[in-house]
Amino acid sequence: MSLDGFYHGVAALAADPDLVRRCRGGDRGWLASYDLTDPETERLVTMAQADGMEVLCTLYRSSRLTALVGVIPTVVEALGERLNDTATAFWRQVPRSDMQFRTECLGFCGFVRERFPGDEALRAVVADAERSVVGHYDRSGPGPPGRGLFAGPGPAPGPGPVRRAETSTPGRDQLPGPVPVRRPAMRPQSSQMARNR
Repeated sequence: MSLDGFYHGVAALAADPDLVRRCRGGDRGWLASYDLTDPETERLVTMAQADGMEVLCTLYRSSRLTALVGVIPTVVEALGERLNDTATAFWRQVPRSDMQFRTECLGFCGFVRERFPGDEALRAVVADAERSVVGHYDRSGPGPPGRGLFAGPGPAPGPGPVRRAETSTPGRDQLPGPVPVRRPAMRPQSSQMARNR
């Protein structure tokens, strides 16, 4: 018995709504690639049948799409109608190994470049997006001005990777002074309430 195989099966279901549909239609062939016991196999089939699996698929896809839309919006826009099929194919081929936007975006850019080798305009957009991501995360210099999380002149060169995107959140010195908090007045307990406890 291998829980590793079971968890890979759960991840496969969450990542692929088409797999869920096939499983609901009776296809169990995909389960053969996992080292599963009979109860684990039945549990995965039951999970695929559950209404909540649709929500899990949506959350998984939206989590991965957030990186693409926020960091490389020019690639997302350049793909247009091709985005859904391209993203789905990428997510099937490249299961997420970490939760880093840099990894996701550079992997997607490479996938798009290979998938559409003859689309020179798209390849130029992808190349610009890759330079922007590398320039920002690796701090090897400012990325090109654009839109998304990295809009503007880019970060100042410095050591080490950036762990999170810079935002327009005000610094501590820019926040207003203390805000008074109104607390409800404490009422003394009546003797009747005290006896009922």
